[in-house]
Amino acid sequence: MSEKKELICIVCPRGCHLTVDENMNVTGNFCK
Repeated sequence: MSEKKELICIVCPRGCHLTVDENMNVTGNFCK
């Protein structure tokens, strides 16, 4: 059962989009 959590970080001026999977692997760290 794969559940992904979406996070919004404040590193970038407009924020970036993060996705964390069940293994706590963070992906999608890019600025908008």
